[in-house]
Amino acid sequence: MNRNINNKKGFSLTEVLVATIVMSMIMGSVLAFVQYAGNIWHKGNEKISSQNYSRMAFELLKQDLLEATEVTTPKVGYITSRLIYKKQGNKKYRLTASQSVLIRTSYKNKNETMRLARNVGKFYVNRISSRTFEISLQINGQEYENDDGAIASDTISSESMVLIAPGVQ
Repeated sequence: MNRNINNKKGFSLTEVLVATIVMSMIMGSVLAFVQYAGNIWHKGNEKISSQNYSRMAFELLKQDLLEATEVTTPKVGYITSRLIYKKQGNKKYRLTASQSVLIRTSYKNKNETMRLARNVGKFYVNRISSRTFEISLQINGQEYENDDGAIASDTISSESMVLIAPGVQ
Protein backbone atom coordinates (compact mmCIF):
# COMPACT_ATOMS: atom_id res chain seq x y z
CA MET A 1 0.00 0.00 0.00
CA ASN A 2 2.70 2.33 -0.81
CA ARG A 3 1.27 5.26 -2.67
CA ASN A 4 3.25 7.90 -4.41
CA ILE A 5 2.43 11.29 -2.92
CA ASN A 6 3.39 13.15 -6.12
CA ASN A 7 0.73 11.25 -8.03
CA LYS A 8 -2.15 13.49 -6.81
CA LYS A 9 -3.94 15.42 -9.51
CA GLY A 10 -4.69 19.15 -9.20
CA PHE A 11 -4.53 22.48 -11.04
CA SER A 12 -1.23 24.07 -11.79
CA LEU A 13 -0.57 27.74 -11.13
CA THR A 14 -0.71 28.45 -14.87
CA GLU A 15 -4.16 26.88 -15.19
CA VAL A 16 -5.50 28.87 -12.25
CA LEU A 17 -4.12 32.14 -13.71
CA VAL A 18 -5.62 31.42 -17.15
CA ALA A 19 -9.01 30.60 -15.59
CA THR A 20 -8.89 33.80 -13.51
CA ILE A 21 -8.06 35.91 -16.57
CA VAL A 22 -10.87 34.31 -18.62
CA MET A 23 -13.39 34.84 -15.79
CA SER A 24 -12.28 38.47 -15.41
CA MET A 25 -12.80 39.06 -19.12
CA ILE A 26 -16.28 37.50 -18.97
CA MET A 27 -17.22 39.55 -15.91
CA GLY A 28 -15.93 42.73 -17.57
CA SER A 29 -18.09 42.04 -20.62
CA VAL A 30 -21.15 41.37 -18.47
CA LEU A 31 -20.63 44.58 -16.50
CA ALA A 32 -20.17 46.61 -19.70
CA PHE A 33 -23.41 45.14 -21.07
CA VAL A 34 -25.31 45.94 -17.87
CA GLN A 35 -24.01 49.52 -17.94
CA TYR A 36 -24.98 49.89 -21.62
CA ALA A 37 -28.47 48.52 -20.93
CA GLY A 38 -28.83 50.92 -17.99
CA ASN A 39 -27.92 53.89 -20.20
CA ILE A 40 -30.47 52.84 -22.82
CA TRP A 41 -33.11 52.43 -20.11
CA HIS A 42 -32.32 55.87 -18.70
CA LYS A 43 -32.50 57.60 -22.11
CA GLY A 44 -35.77 55.85 -22.98
CA ASN A 45 -37.27 56.76 -19.63
CA GLU A 46 -36.18 60.40 -20.06
CA LYS A 47 -37.74 60.52 -23.53
CA ILE A 48 -41.04 59.06 -22.31
CA SER A 49 -41.11 61.50 -19.39
CA SER A 50 -40.44 64.45 -21.68
CA GLN A 51 -43.12 63.36 -24.13
CA ASN A 52 -45.61 63.05 -21.28
CA TYR A 53 -44.49 66.45 -20.02
CA SER A 54 -44.99 67.89 -23.51
CA ARG A 55 -48.47 66.38 -23.74
CA MET A 56 -49.33 67.82 -20.34
CA ALA A 57 -48.19 71.28 -21.47
CA PHE A 58 -50.25 70.97 -24.65
CA GLU A 59 -53.27 69.87 -22.61
CA LEU A 60 -52.90 72.91 -20.32
CA LEU A 61 -52.64 75.18 -23.37
CA LYS A 62 -55.66 73.59 -24.97
CA GLN A 63 -57.76 73.90 -21.79
CA ASP A 64 -56.78 77.55 -21.43
CA LEU A 65 -57.41 78.46 -25.07
CA LEU A 66 -60.78 76.70 -25.17
CA GLU A 67 -61.88 79.22 -22.52
CA ALA A 68 -60.50 82.18 -24.51
CA THR A 69 -62.95 84.82 -25.67
CA GLU A 70 -60.49 86.83 -27.75
CA VAL A 71 -56.98 86.29 -29.08
CA THR A 72 -55.18 89.50 -29.93
CA THR A 73 -51.72 88.19 -30.83
CA PRO A 74 -50.79 86.85 -33.29
CA LYS A 75 -52.84 88.32 -36.10
CA VAL A 76 -54.14 86.06 -38.87
CA GLY A 77 -51.27 84.91 -41.11
CA TYR A 78 -48.49 85.67 -38.64
CA ILE A 79 -46.13 83.33 -36.78
CA THR A 80 -44.79 84.45 -33.41
CA SER A 81 -43.34 83.12 -30.18
CA ARG A 82 -46.00 84.66 -27.95
CA LEU A 83 -49.73 84.38 -27.57
CA ILE A 84 -51.92 87.06 -26.01
CA TYR A 85 -55.54 86.22 -25.22
CA LYS A 86 -58.48 87.13 -23.01
CA LYS A 87 -60.64 84.82 -20.96
CA GLN A 88 -64.03 85.37 -19.38
CA GLY A 89 -64.12 88.40 -17.13
CA ASN A 90 -61.69 90.21 -19.50
CA LYS A 91 -58.67 88.62 -17.83
CA LYS A 92 -55.81 89.06 -20.28
CA TYR A 93 -52.91 86.59 -20.44
CA ARG A 94 -49.59 86.39 -22.26
CA LEU A 95 -47.96 83.08 -23.12
CA THR A 96 -44.20 83.24 -23.87
CA ALA A 97 -41.11 81.06 -23.76
CA SER A 98 -38.36 82.72 -21.76
CA GLN A 99 -35.08 81.15 -20.67
CA SER A 100 -36.26 77.65 -21.70
CA VAL A 101 -39.51 77.95 -19.72
CA LEU A 102 -43.03 78.34 -21.14
CA ILE A 103 -44.84 80.84 -18.90
CA ARG A 104 -48.40 82.17 -18.75
CA THR A 105 -48.54 85.64 -17.19
CA SER A 106 -51.57 87.71 -16.24
CA TYR A 107 -51.56 91.32 -17.47
CA LYS A 108 -53.35 92.66 -14.40
CA ASN A 109 -51.37 90.78 -11.79
CA LYS A 110 -47.74 90.18 -12.81
CA ASN A 111 -47.32 87.87 -9.80
CA GLU A 112 -49.98 85.56 -11.26
CA THR A 113 -47.70 83.42 -13.40
CA MET A 114 -47.90 79.76 -14.26
CA ARG A 115 -45.03 77.65 -15.55
CA LEU A 116 -46.46 75.35 -18.21
CA ALA A 117 -43.25 73.63 -19.39
CA ARG A 118 -39.51 73.57 -18.78
CA ASN A 119 -36.59 72.78 -21.13
CA VAL A 120 -38.44 74.50 -23.98
CA GLY A 121 -36.33 74.62 -27.12
CA LYS A 122 -38.88 76.28 -29.40
CA PHE A 123 -42.40 77.67 -29.04
CA TYR A 124 -44.28 79.01 -32.05
CA VAL A 125 -47.87 80.07 -32.64
CA ASN A 126 -49.19 80.32 -36.18
CA ARG A 127 -52.63 81.89 -36.49
CA ILE A 128 -54.20 80.22 -39.49
CA SER A 129 -57.62 81.89 -39.31
CA SER A 130 -59.63 83.93 -36.83
CA ARG A 131 -60.45 80.80 -34.79
CA THR A 132 -57.69 78.36 -35.75
CA PHE A 133 -54.14 78.15 -34.37
CA GLU A 134 -51.18 75.91 -34.92
CA ILE A 135 -49.04 75.64 -31.81
CA SER A 136 -45.58 74.01 -31.91
CA LEU A 137 -43.60 73.12 -28.82
CA GLN A 138 -40.17 71.48 -28.63
CA ILE A 139 -38.91 70.01 -25.36
CA ASN A 140 -35.16 69.44 -25.01
CA GLY A 141 -33.30 66.95 -22.85
CA GLN A 142 -30.65 67.72 -20.28
CA GLU A 143 -27.90 70.10 -21.36
CA TYR A 144 -24.39 68.76 -21.92
CA GLU A 145 -21.05 70.05 -23.16
CA ASN A 146 -20.31 68.88 -26.72
CA ASP A 147 -16.89 68.23 -28.31
CA ASP A 148 -16.45 71.93 -29.18
CA GLY A 149 -17.00 72.97 -25.57
CA ALA A 150 -20.39 74.54 -26.33
CA ILE A 151 -23.51 73.79 -24.30
CA ALA A 152 -25.97 71.66 -26.28
CA SER A 153 -29.06 69.53 -25.73
CA ASP A 154 -30.94 66.92 -27.73
CA THR A 155 -34.55 67.34 -28.79
CA ILE A 156 -36.60 64.88 -26.77
CA SER A 157 -40.11 65.78 -27.88
CA SER A 158 -41.45 68.01 -30.61
CA GLU A 159 -45.19 68.30 -31.15
CA SER A 160 -47.61 70.50 -33.00
CA MET A 161 -51.35 70.80 -32.71
CA VAL A 162 -54.03 72.67 -34.57
CA LEU A 163 -56.63 74.10 -32.23
CA ILE A 164 -60.00 75.59 -32.97
CA ALA A 165 -60.88 77.84 -30.04
CA PRO A 166 -64.70 78.01 -29.92
CA GLY A 167 -65.04 81.29 -28.04
CA VAL A 168 -62.50 83.22 -30.11
CA GLN A 169 -63.72 85.93 -32.49
